[in-house]
Order: sequence, then C-alpha cells, then structure tokens
Amino acid sequence: MNKKAQKRLIISGLAIVGVIILMVAFAGARGTLPTPTIAGVLSGDFENQRIKVDGTVVTGSYHTEGTTTVFSIYDPNGDPNQTLEVHYEGSLTASLGGGTIAICTGTLNSSGILEVGPNGLLTKCPSKYESAEGAYTVGQVVRSTSTLLGAENVRLAGYIKTDTLEAADADIRFVVYSQNDELPVVYKDALPEGCEEGSAVVITGVLEADGNDGYRFVATDIALENIN
Repeated sequence: MNKKAQKRLIISGLAIVGVIILMVAFAGARGTLPTPTIAGVLSGDFENQRIKVDGTVVTGSYHTEGTTTVFSIYDPNGDPNQTLEVHYEGSLTASLGGGTIAICTGTLNSSGILEVGPNGLLTKCPSKYESAEGAYTVGQVVRSTSTLLGAENVRLAGYIKTDTLEAADADIRFVVYSQNDELPVVYKDALPEGCEEGSAVVITGVLEADGNDGYRFVATDIALENIN
C-alpha cells in the first residue's frame, strides 16, 4: 500500500471514530434525566419534564383509583411535610407500601403530579430481621383468642402462605401459617427486603375479630425471622 492510500485509510478511520464518539455523546445526553429532590420538584421548575425522583412512601397515602396506583413520597433527608403525589400506571408490587423507598421516573404534569408509566417504578425496602424466641405460633394464637384478642404487641411467628401475598391496598396482605394452622394478616406498610411467599416471618400486632366468626392479625411491624 502506497503512502497516499495509507493516508486516506487513516483519515477515514479517524472520521469513523469521530462519528462514533459523537453518537455515544448524543445518546448519553438524551439518556440523562434531571434528578431533583422533592423540594426541587415542588419549586415548579420541572413542569412537563421527564424526571427521576426518589423518596419514601407516606404511610396511609397508598391506594388505587381504577388502574392507577396513587401514593405520595417525601424526602427522608428533607422536610417531611413536603410531599410529591405519584400516579403509577403499572402492575402492583407487594413490596410497595408505607415506608417503601420508591424510585420514580416519569413526567411532572401541570397539576404537580408525577405521572409514572409501567416501567418507571423501582422499590427498595429496608432489611429487617428479628428472633422468633418468645413469639407465639399460629396455632397458639388461634387457640388462645379468649386471652389474646385485643392484646397489644402480640408477637407471632410463622410462614407466608404461597399464593396469598398481595399489594398493600388489599384487605388481607397475606396468610401466615405454621403446621396446619393459618391466620390472615392485615398490613399496609413496607415489607422487609427479601420478604416473599414462603418466608419465615415474625409479626407484631393485634388479634382482631373479622366480623365473620373468624379472626385476623393486624400487624404493626413485620420482620424476617433471624434463623442464624
């Protein structure tokens, strides 16, 4: 190959490399979203923009309106009274509830509501483990209703029954069982990280009558059983 051909080849190669660099830079610029704090979002500077915001789900704010899941988030490192309303259009996840860390990617509408599509929500839950020592079994609870009904801070240990785990807006979050006994559990807040069907859990709460000649356990706290 003569020198002139070598020079043309080098120039062509440099041109191709330059185009690739520009394409990567352009794609990176398009893929970068603003990540304001909740206070920043509430300032009104991001109306009609696509943004990424994370915060803690406000306990009691989680509910559904038709196919839309509605909840509010706040900045745990900021003013807890400043909250952002989120409307999520996607499948419900059992991990979403009060106290869940929600990472939301969506568009802020003119009403100050963050509209999030099916792939725009990620959740993180705190890790929580507790020893089951001293806790009642499910059988002990269901056979001691005369003494445990209405008692506060009852500790119950068991397993989450398969095909019963629901999202936080459900009347019954899951059914807990041990051996041949089971009990429905009510809980609206975030489940601990790794909590799933079959998990061994320690539940703190109150045993209540369900109004249908049965009982339910209204949980105030749920932890994974520490089996180490």
